[in-house]
Formats: sequence, C-alpha cells, structure tokens
Amino acid sequence: MGLWLVQFFHWRCVAPMNNDMPALVDQLHRANLVKDVGDLIHSCEPPQVFGVSGDWGSGKTSFLRQLQRYISGECGVCPEWKPTGLHQRHPNHENVIPIWFEAWRYEHESLPVIALLHEIREQLSIIARTKNELKKIGEVSIRAALAILDKAGEGIKLSGLTKVQGIGEKWEADRYYTPLSSEAIRKQLEYAIDQLLGNKKAKASKRLVILVDDLDRCEPSTAFRLLEGMKVYLNLSNCVFVLGMNQSVVELGIAQLYKDLPGIPNHMAKEYLEKICQNVWHLPVGGFDPQQFLEATLPMPKLTNDSPKSEVLRHEFFSEALAIVKEFDFLPRNARRIKAFANVIDRISKCYQGAPAGQERKDEVSQALIFAYLYQYCQPIYRILQVNKDFYGTEVVEWLKSPKDPRSLVGGGPIRARHPAFANIEPIRAVRDDKGAIPADDTMADLFVDPASEGFIRIQGLILRYQEITNSVYNRYLTPW
Repeated sequence: MGLWLVQFFHWRCVAPMNNDMPALVDQLHRANLVKDVGDLIHSCEPPQVFGVSGDWGSGKTSFLRQLQRYISGECGVCPEWKPTGLHQRHPNHENVIPIWFEAWRYEHESLPVIALLHEIREQLSIIARTKNELKKIGEVSIRAALAILDKAGEGIKLSGLTKVQGIGEKWEADRYYTPLSSEAIRKQLEYAIDQLLGNKKAKASKRLVILVDDLDRCEPSTAFRLLEGMKVYLNLSNCVFVLGMNQSVVELGIAQLYKDLPGIPNHMAKEYLEKICQNVWHLPVGGFDPQQFLEATLPMPKLTNDSPKSEVLRHEFFSEALAIVKEFDFLPRNARRIKAFANVIDRISKCYQGAPAGQERKDEVSQALIFAYLYQYCQPIYRILQVNKDFYGTEVVEWLKSPKDPRSLVGGGPIRARHPAFANIEPIRAVRDDKGAIPADDTMADLFVDPASEGFIRIQGLILRYQEITNSVYNRYLTPW
C-alpha cells in the first residue's frame, strides 16, 4: 500500500494542476455583466448594497476580482496587472477606492463588523500613502483620520449592538432602530473616510467600494452579525457594498435563526436580506460552454517534432476525451467542478499507453472517462468498483436502465430497490440514450434539471453505451493513478 500511495501522490504533485485562485481573464463570458455592475457602482447614489449571487464554484470570487479591476483599475491578487486590450477599466476608475474583505476569515469574531472596519483602516492606510492622487492629503491628516476609525471601532464595541436582545423580541426595534451612539459613530466614520479619500464637502466625488466575499461560507450567526453591523454603522454616503454570496444559503442560515418565531422563517429571512440588499445579480449558468471551458483548462501539450512520447500520448488522450465530452455533454455548468474534473483527466491520462486511431481509441478513452467521472462526482460508486468490478454491470448499469422512478426511459424493467451508493443522485433520464442521442418520445419534464446541480449523474448515456468494461481498462485505469 505504501508504494501505491507514493505513486498516487506523485501523480498529484508533479502534474500542472488547476487551483482555486480567482481568474482575472474572463472565460465564462461575463465581461458585459462585470461592466454593467461596475457602471452602476460608479453612477449610483451611496449608500448602496449590491449582491452577486451564485452557487459555490460558480466563479463569484473571480467575478468580484474582475469587477474590482474594472471599477478601480486595480486587482489585489495580481498587482502587476495592466489594463490593456479587452481588459478595460472604467473611465472614472480613480474615483473608486476598493476594499477587499473575506468574511470567512473572521468566522469566529464576536463582532465581525469590527474586523471589517479594521480591514478598511489597514487598506485605506496603505492606499492613502501610496496612491498618487491621495498623497496630497498629508501625513497629519491621514493619522488623524485613522485615529477616528480606531475610535469608532472602540465605540462599536461599547455600543448597543453588543446588547441586542434575543431574536424575535421587539423585531423592528432590535433590527432597524438606530441608537444615538450609532449615529455618532456613523458620522465619525463618514468624516474619517472622506478625509482619507480626499473628498471635499463641495465635491465629494470619490467613494469607497467594499467587496465582501464568501459571506455564504460563514456560520449563520456570523453572517447575520456582519449584516447587522453594516446596516447599523456603515450605511454611509461615501460607501458602496458588494456582497458575494449564494443568496439561498444566506437566507437559509438566517431562517435557522428565526425557526422558533411564529410565521414562516424562510419568508422572514428573505425579507430581512431584501431590507439590506435590494439589487442582486445572479451569475448565469448558461452563459458559457462547459466543453470549451474544459478544453481551456486541460494542460494540452504543444507538440513539436521533438516532443517526447509521453507528451504525444497525453495530447492524443486529451483530444479524444474532449471529442467524447462534446458528444455526450455530461459536464455540470460549474467552473470549479469542471476544473476539478480536468485535474482528474490529467492524472488518469498518464495510464494511457496508446491505441490505434478510430473506434479502438474511442472505446478505451470513453471507458477511462467513465472512471474519471465516477471518481470525481460519484465517489460511493467508485469506491465499490475498486473492490468489486461486477458492481458496474449488475448494479450501476441496471439502475440506469430502470431506476426507482417509474418514468425511466431506457429499459422499461421493474422498479429496482435503490442501492445506498445511489442515495444522493438521480439519472438524467432524458439527456442521452445508449446511442448518444436525445430520444424523440421523451417526456419534456425530465429535460428540465438544474444544469449546475450535483444531484444528477449526467454520464448515463456514456455508461449505457459501454455496459461492459474490458479487463484491460479496469486494470489500467481503475486504481493506479
């Protein structure tokens, strides 16, 4: 087992794997949406809170970073980036000072708004001393404004926010009534931020844009406290917030806090979030081609006359795999999940030893892709296959022919008892039959499934095409990578 683990991790470490860093180059065809949101950020009348919602892995962080780059001409993860060609910036980008806040990092803060204020202070301190258009403020003014921010933070710690009574008591009073001390703190914050932005009363053109990422990854109580703090203390005339979140997850978390109240918690949670954020963009899942994204993500070798055989084989494997993926269209519309699948394809490609062009090569690569898909998206099935090869034909194939749902389109056999390995997934019965085509007599209802959900096994058409896996493919691709 030790040698196998060494070999396994060797493949993982030496391969040029995709990581989860945000992408500054738009591969999901969202540039127009970035521009629309950015233009509104520049033209709106603060205070404003905007939302960018999407599933985990849908590219929210990448979108926010591209938005940061457009509205301000800057990007924190790539300071050396210069706006050229298609990567334009807003003509008034100098009027926006961006602040990046990763909410998840402050999960255990009792008052996450203090952590947010600290980030604003630290980032503004650097920006005020380094940006050419702000250097004229002067060191004395900068220090005075930063001292006000510190004082405001201490005031928040001692304010009524820490004394809010239990959820449900005096709903409007606790949630939306602003004590006098909070008003004083807001005025201090507004004045200090104006000083650091270089705003004059007669011409307050600059604004602070706070991009809050990963709000949906916080515990419900943390997300709730942060939203509370923003509403109470940072509802300022020089600030615009952009919340990166999965809106349904945030609402579900808030609903959990109100589960003991009379009424419908989900409705209350939605109303609460709408009170704070009335303008939310939902990232589209249909705006990009998953096959093209996979192709851009795979480390396709660039062959020359001197390319080693290993690179030629990888190129051969990737090319065949991309053609099969295009034919059967089984990728989820989720950027992170596709990148993870590309990593698996890259690793499994090292087991490929070559096959004659045509059907023989297609058969081998198709069966290898079935294993790669089950490994990445259906681990319970893959784990059983590692120790019981017969499970593929006797259970997986038969389940896809006649699943528990009587609307099965393929096979028409009796309703089968569901194996535990299939507990959390459903076949997409209508997408492809065993010949790779959409059946003409399909019931339309089965075609409409969430294109990004993990709850479906999308590769059923390919599995039904290859209802038996050859021993050579089993031995070569099931475990050694």
